[in-house]
Amino acid sequence: MGGNQVALAMCEPEKLLETLNWPKAPSEIWQEPFDRIRGHCERIANTTEPTDLFDFCDFFLDYQYMEVQEDLLAFGFPKALEAWARQELSHPDPRRFKGTWHFEGMWDALAYRPIYPEFFNKQQYRAMTDFFVHVLLVRMGREEFLSFRGSEASPYEWIRLHDELIWLFPVAEQIWDEWWSFKTPGMAVCAVQWLSALLYEEDENPFFEPWNSLEGGGAPNLTRIDHLSNGIDHLSKETAPSANTEFIRSTLTPKWAEGVLARAVEVLSKHESFDLVYTMWLDSSRRSTLFEERARKLLEEM
Repeated sequence: MGGNQVALAMCEPEKLLETLNWPKAPSEIWQEPFDRIRGHCERIANTTEPTDLFDFCDFFLDYQYMEVQEDLLAFGFPKALEAWARQELSHPDPRRFKGTWHFEGMWDALAYRPIYPEFFNKQQYRAMTDFFVHVLLVRMGREEFLSFRGSEASPYEWIRLHDELIWLFPVAEQIWDEWWSFKTPGMAVCAVQWLSALLYEEDENPFFEPWNSLEGGGAPNLTRIDHLSNGIDHLSKETAPSANTEFIRSTLTPKWAEGVLARAVEVLSKHESFDLVYTMWLDSSRRSTLFEERARKLLEEM
């Protein structure tokens, strides 16, 4: 399979398209635009020209607030997911998409107006959430480094996506079963990155240089407070699905974290930052009180 085919397999929501019976672009657009300016729906439905990613901003505003043209949703939503996945996984296709957009509006729209059961049936909803989880896990599997400085650190990206999914969809057990199995070194690296925020104070995290006014940075904050400070407004209005909260509550214990880190030591034995990982494992038993406090705060935020 060539590179383009591999990228397509990673980025196209094929199962969702299948459950939607491979929708075609609607021949007529009757949906009223949220901002009264027409054109974005027609451009999204156009299969001969690359779609400007910013058109999906208006597409999701329409979805959130207006009467929805369901055949347009069936065609446009999977297309938006492909555009989002290509951006998340750095696999652009200029023949299909152009421009930039960060897709915050997609999360807002799905939080305020859940797509299931109003528009998607259970099978279609599962295909959608499976795709979100797939993209997250591919993204996590690429993590390599364990030393970060400044606001552009890659862990912020996957942690932000992880938290979006955990807050919006009942997928915690699905994600964590795959994540904590450490089938790839990248998953073990993500475990160290994430757990470090629960085991260390902000200014003593061995993997993230402390925040400073010039570069930003600092350890990842795993609670909702951090999301709100980054402008994800819908998280102030929503709580995570109860299934996620209960699953994480039953899993996230000091004993579990110590066992996870013991396995990370094995998986990352040849990593350039192995000494720090080993020290973190030793620290885990001594920092159980702080860990429990941070875990409790995370669960309260959920």
